Amino acid sequence: MGDVAWFNITFKKSYLERVNNALKDEEWNDDIWEDDHPSGKPITMTATIYEANYGGTAITDALIAENISFDACYGSGGSYGPGALVHIEGEQAEVSTDIEGTPVVIYERDGISERDEKHVKKYYALLKKVEKYFED
Repeated sequence: MGDVAWFNITFKKSYLERVNNALKDEEWNDDIWEDDHPSGKPITMTATIYEANYGGTAITDALIAENISFDACYGSGGSYGPGALVHIEGEQAEVSTDIEGTPVVIYERDGISERDEKHVKKYYALLKKVEKYFED
């Protein structure tokens, strides 16, 4: 086992079988639940993996390979900080976050890191798309 951290991932409930197939080689079934929804009918599920290697890279890579839309976040490992990731329709974005999961950007001598700013803007745009997709 490598550098491990907790990892949360949210996906459409109707994708559970696809997620299981994509992650058949991963130990990911630690804790999973249906998310509350105003309609009373859960449409998403969230899974927590307590010891995901390298921020869940193998997990997200497997889901991306199967084009499964999701949003995820992870805690700090020994060589990386906390982060969040979203994937939909072949696009993904990953950002660094604070310990509460809020995306952050580096403030350099010349101001905000343009690279980080682009990543955060893309992350929020894709997160909005995936949240809308979850509702459909």
